[in-house]
Parts: sequence; C-alpha cells; structure tokens
Amino acid sequence: MYKKIILFVTIMALSFLLNACERAVVDPVLFVYETATRHGGQVSGMNIRVFDMDGLLLDLSFGYANEAERLAVDADTVFKWGSITKQLVWISVLQLYEKGELDINADMRTYIPYDMLVNLKYPTSVYHLMTHSAGFLESDFPGFLELPVLFPAHIIHADMPYTVIEYFLKTIEMPQRFEPGEFSGEYSHYGVILASYIVEQVSGMPFYEYVHEHIFSRLDMAHSSILSDLSDNIWVAEQLKNQVCYLSADRRFAVACFPIAPPVYMIGGAISTAADFQKFALSLLPDDNGSSPLFESDETLFKLYAAFEYEYAAFTDHGSGIFALSGQMCHTATILLDINRNLGVIVMTNQENEGVFNRVSFLRDLLKHL
Repeated sequence: MYKKIILFVTIMALSFLLNACERAVVDPVLFVYETATRHGGQVSGMNIRVFDMDGLLLDLSFGYANEAERLAVDADTVFKWGSITKQLVWISVLQLYEKGELDINADMRTYIPYDMLVNLKYPTSVYHLMTHSAGFLESDFPGFLELPVLFPAHIIHADMPYTVIEYFLKTIEMPQRFEPGEFSGEYSHYGVILASYIVEQVSGMPFYEYVHEHIFSRLDMAHSSILSDLSDNIWVAEQLKNQVCYLSADRRFAVACFPIAPPVYMIGGAISTAADFQKFALSLLPDDNGSSPLFESDETLFKLYAAFEYEYAAFTDHGSGIFALSGQMCHTATILLDINRNLGVIVMTNQENEGVFNRVSFLRDLLKHL
C-alpha cells in the first residue's frame, strides 16, 4: 500500500511538472494574442522575441511587411531601430574609453581639429554629451524635414576629404546655451552627432565602419545596416525596398520607409532583422560574469546602463533590474532587459508610433508569464 501511495504521488508530481512546462510555453503565446484581440486584433506587422543566455524562449511573428503584396513578416523582414541607434554611439565611445584611447571626462576639444567648434564657450566632456548636459538646446537643431534639403543623399558618395559627419559639423555649429552640467533634461541630437565624430577622430575610421567592425561583426549581425542609403548592407536594402511602413494599425495608410538625412544616420539609421536585433539586445544583458561581448569589463557595461537614464525614450528601474529602450523611425522597436532574471525581450513593428506591444508595461507582463 505504501509503495502504491509513493507511486501515485510520483505520477501526480510528474504530471504537475509537465503541465507547468506546457503552461510556460503556451501562456506567453496566449498572452500576446489575447493582447492583440483586446486591442481590436490590429497590428501591422510584428516580431516579438523573449530570450536568455541559452537562446530563444519565445519567437512570434505576425502581420504583413507589405499587405498589398501579401508579404508576411518572417525571418527576412527588416525593421528600423529609431533612437535605439544612438546606443551604437555610446557603445563605441565606451569601447574606446575602455581601451584607454578616449577619456570621457576630458575636454572633447582634445579629440577634434582646432578649427572645429570654434564658438564653444565652455570646456565640455564626452560624458556631458552622453548625459545630454553639454548645454545644447534641441530647439536649435535643424528640423528633420529641413535636413534632407540641406544634406541630400548623394553627398555620402561625394569625393570629399572628410566624412559626411564632419561635413555636417562644418556646415552647422549650434550655439552652446548653458554651461555643461548646469542645465539638464534637454535632449540633444547634436551631442550624439558630436560624439560619433569623436569616435571617428579617435579610431581613424568613418563611424559606420567602426560600428560594422566593432559591433555588428563582433556580434555576427550580418543582416544589419546603419547608413542612410543602406549602401553598407545591400541585402538589407533589397529587403526594405519590398516593405512598407504603416501609419496606422488598420493598415489603411502605407508609405515607403523613408531614410534619415545622410549626415545624421547615427541618431536613427540602424535597421536589421529581428534575429540581429536580438543579438544586439543579448549583448546588453550581462552574462554569468556580469559582462558583455562588447566590453572587457562589467563596469563598462554598467556605465552604459547609467547612460540609459538620460535617453529620451528609456525606462529604468534599478530596484527590479529593469532597463528598457524604445525608438521609432517609420517603424517602432523596443528592448527590455531584466538583468536580475537574465531575461530579455524585443519587439519590432512596422508601424509608426505603435503603442500596444511597445509599451514597457506589456513587455514586463509578458516576462511574468514565463
């Protein structure tokens, strides 16, 4: 009788575990689809992935990359990163800092030609640029509709003795309105452009080449691009030309995926497949040693986390170990990291200003279902 009881308890325990494992697989999927249904069942095209250091825990794609052509979202669909592109600048800066080639606390004029930024009023560090506290006002920055007129696409390939970023900085010098550190809370695209130029000066290569060599290649991101005209990755260019951007969830308004102005590609030009975006997001999740394949030290990774605090579309909750970044440039994309549980989630949609699946609250709830 005793052995029968033990056998019965063992069978029940195994049954419970199997059911629990089944729920762990099914529940997140149901949660995603229930969310879509609750919001009218409308989303243009989306890929959502949950992952840890061992691989994918969830991979869902649905909707269309181009509904008129019946082109469904799949593994070859590419999505724009929007403002998350800026993290490529800060990662590059911190890589050079880690190598001892760049002092983020030194006056940035140490790293640029003497005839640049001649009207800069105060000593300004790269750290001030990272924290958007360098004294530049975003209201002084040229409008995004004006930029393509000022800097047409063909200048990327012009026979110039300097890079397209330097061309921008030689053409436009914004006034420094405040002493660095004195005024905070004003986001600065100009500061991001300056930081990418400093990367060029210190590394001796155009910024997009630095990104490909030290970030994309290191993470095996073969299906990623950053230049405005996508000439740095022809495969990505071929994929995007068949896709559209939807301005509404009901897909009534579809437009071509417009490029960002050539000189400022580092503020929003990155584009990739969801698989590559996952590789990038995974590199921001600390491994068992607390580090990242992008850096030599765990301290450097946490300096990057500190910079998240100053990003326009970022969310940080140090107490629960949650960090999130969002961006939109025709598409909308989000990364959420749970560093306490070593979990990450990404969502990429081909809808501008998509606000259901790119909400931090939705992504945090999704992780709770794992």
